[in-house]
Formats: sequence, structure tokens, C-alpha cells
Amino acid sequence: MKTATFIFVFSFLFPGLQTKVDDPRERIRKADLEFSKLSKEQGPLQAFLAYLTEDAYLLHPGEPPLQGQNAIFAQYGSFPKGATLTWEPTVVECSESGEVGYSLGKYLLKRVGQDGISRMSEGFYLTVWKKPAEGELRAIADMGAPEPMSSESPGVSIARIPLRTERSSADDFVVAFGTYQMKIRKLDGKDSLAYGKYVHAWKKKADGSTSTLIDMSNATPPPK
Repeated sequence: MKTATFIFVFSFLFPGLQTKVDDPRERIRKADLEFSKLSKEQGPLQAFLAYLTEDAYLLHPGEPPLQGQNAIFAQYGSFPKGATLTWEPTVVECSESGEVGYSLGKYLLKRVGQDGISRMSEGFYLTVWKKPAEGELRAIADMGAPEPMSSESPGVSIARIPLRTERSSADDFVVAFGTYQMKIRKLDGKDSLAYGKYVHAWKKKADGSTSTLIDMSNATPPPK
């Protein structure tokens, strides 16, 4: 009886505490903030090696998708001395189980130029997270973009080539990412092609229908 009474009183005095602790969105948010903290303290190379899976993708603007730890070394191995890369999530979405989700926010890059002047640049990022049955949350894809863009635009046709699709076991949450080719009709009636990478996430509603949560993209140079 004492134990039961204690649990009741504790829950009454601290309403919602257990819900907050068990909220899978909070777990992703916390992991993302710790990821950023490690980047600030030890540099992005160590942070990305620690938080991304060995087969994770870098979907950064201006280059094709890069996969694996060699890509991380190539991207961050020569990160400027004294520079810092940090970020903070503003939106977190995931499946009810927390198996699959993403964090979206703004990043801040601080560095000192050769002239000794400190400069800052910022943009948007999206990190795709996955939690295996046994193990910790890890990132399977990271996308950055100076400005948020959508790969869904009126008046164009898009051919998507998925690189990876992750579904929760309950099939209530899906994240897919890959590359796309977009055909755009110009004012002169001629078509031009644009290329890029995308992350698309959608969630299943209670009535069985689906709703898109986000469709973010960035540009890639034309293939050679």
C-alpha cells in the first residue's frame, strides 16, 4: 500500500512528467542537441563519426549524395581550425514508437577568415534518425540547405530516384530520401532540367489516409 500510495502522490504532484520523459520526440531532440554540443566541443568530424551510421548519407547542397565514413572524412576532415558548426532543432517529428523520425532546424557556422575577421553563415538542416530494436538513436542522413526549398513545385514534372526508405514497424511514419530530376517549362516554351536531392516524410492518420510532413530539397550540379 505504501508503494502504491507513493506512486499516486508522485504522479499527482508531477503531472505529465512520465509522458515527457517517454516522448520519442524529446529523445530525438535531446540526441540532436548532444550531437551539436559534440560538434562544438570536438569538431564536426568527431561528431558526425559518432552520431551517423556507417552507411549514412550526406545530402549537402552543391554535390551529389555522399555515403559512408569516407564521405564524412572528406567533408569535415579539413574543417578550418577555430571554426565551429552548431545547430538547434525547431521541429521534431517521428513515429509513435520513435523508431524513425527527423529533426529540422537552423545551423550556424562561425569561422575566422584570413583577414582575421570573424564571419558567420547560417542555413537550414534536416537530420533523419533511426532507432534499431536494440541500440541508440543514430542519424542515417543529414541534409543542409542555405534556404528551405520544396521539391514539389507547380507546373513542373519530377522524376525521383529513392536512395533509401525507412518505415516504422507500425507503418505509421515513413521517411524517404534520394535524388530527383526536375523538368521546368520556361517562358519561351522550352524545357530545362534541374537536379537535386530530397527528403520526404509522411505520416498515417487515424482514418488511414496519409499527410505529408515535409518535403525538403537542395540543388545538385548536372551530371557529367
